[in-house]
Amino acid sequence: MLNETEQGELHWKYETPGRIRSSPTVAGGTVFFGNLRSRVHAVSVSAGRNQWDARLPNGGILTSPAIDKNRVYAVNNFGYFAALDRSTGEEDWSISIDGGYTLGGLNSSPLLYQQTIYVGMHDGKLYAIDAESGEIQWAFQTGSQIETSPIAINGQIFIGSGSELYAISTSDGQEQWVLTEPSDAVRTPTEHEGTLYFAAEDGTVYAVDGTDGTIEWTHGRESKIESTPTVYENSLYIGLARGPSAVACLDTNNGKEQWVSGTGNVFGSPTVAGGTVFFCTSLGDIYAVNLDSEEYEWTFHSESEERMLSSPTVVDGVMFVGSDDGMLYALNAGTDASSDGSRTEDQSFGYHTQVSTLSNQNPSPNEQGNRTDSSTITPGSSTKTTTAGTDSSGPNGDEDGISPWALGAGGSTVALMGYFFGKKALDSDEESEESDTESTIDDTLNLDDPDA
Repeated sequence: MLNETEQGELHWKYETPGRIRSSPTVAGGTVFFGNLRSRVHAVSVSAGRNQWDARLPNGGILTSPAIDKNRVYAVNNFGYFAALDRSTGEEDWSISIDGGYTLGGLNSSPLLYQQTIYVGMHDGKLYAIDAESGEIQWAFQTGSQIETSPIAINGQIFIGSGSELYAISTSDGQEQWVLTEPSDAVRTPTEHEGTLYFAAEDGTVYAVDGTDGTIEWTHGRESKIESTPTVYENSLYIGLARGPSAVACLDTNNGKEQWVSGTGNVFGSPTVAGGTVFFCTSLGDIYAVNLDSEEYEWTFHSESEERMLSSPTVVDGVMFVGSDDGMLYALNAGTDASSDGSRTEDQSFGYHTQVSTLSNQNPSPNEQGNRTDSSTITPGSSTKTTTAGTDSSGPNGDEDGISPWALGAGGSTVALMGYFFGKKALDSDEESEESDTESTIDDTLNLDDPDA
């Protein structure tokens, strides 16, 4: 059972040896996420215990996994796509998509829709992959590199590529329409009652008719936007990556600003649960803001002060979020509710399913161990790991094998990455394990400087 805590306090934190930009996906009492060591982790909701972790060859994982009742689907920065057994982490099938490599890493989280997985790649193609066999069904070529995650509504896939937003038929991969009006890179869209909402990096927020791409309204801001909005009831909440405020609330009917809140740069997406909006900043802060009073319900500051570029997910009153300190945090959200709103319904990244019993599950026998409330859990004490080795440290004493000067910005919805990949071929499990230190991140951008 989860330990008793006050709102905004830690239930537990789980340590990995790599930065976490992946937004957590929660189902059946387990939290699934990836890290920059190219590992997929499965962690129990109730105890914060490692159930399994699996390593994908090469590169890191910036994206969030998709899940069904049997499998976890994950892709890394080199286009290695794997379907893992949800219970054990063992690989059911895998494919390598030669989508080209860029310094930005792969930011398109896989989407599961009607037994097909959709994912965008560096080469500008949207791939449709059979979830059972791993066979590619079709590929659609967009006009630029894809740095967004797809969403699916009524037989259509919507995805951004460069400064364009595409609508593509799921049945045959044919273009339905394309919006070319944005003047800057578009971010992952969300859908609510037939309208698509998304932002461009220049700070412009768009509301677009999902049937034909007609623009309904736009809202311009003097701050960059790197995240996906979420719509709850008649309000849109979006994180601000550059500017005096952290989150803005807009009226979905006309795009007018209702309020702004918080300080610090937000690269992940907000989530709404129980009348509260939750968001994280690049300063390592978490805010919970009441939707009615617009006042803080609580704040949390991580001891490491490392960036939180992951998007939070709330399940039955517990908020899960990853951090650049390699920790997955589980906090008391101060509500019994779960993440609601359009982004959760889209299931494009960082979502939850089967939420009714998640927080009431007792740890299974293999999760029992010596721990105290709000303790730090590290991989290695679990019952099953699909690769050998402890993977506990990197070169030069750096905990995740990434040099201290190489930090970078990232996340499943972020395009300001700067990710450099080694090109060593992996011919054995031993070489694969050693290659955990192959990836480094360029941090020429100062995320905390509004003028950067």
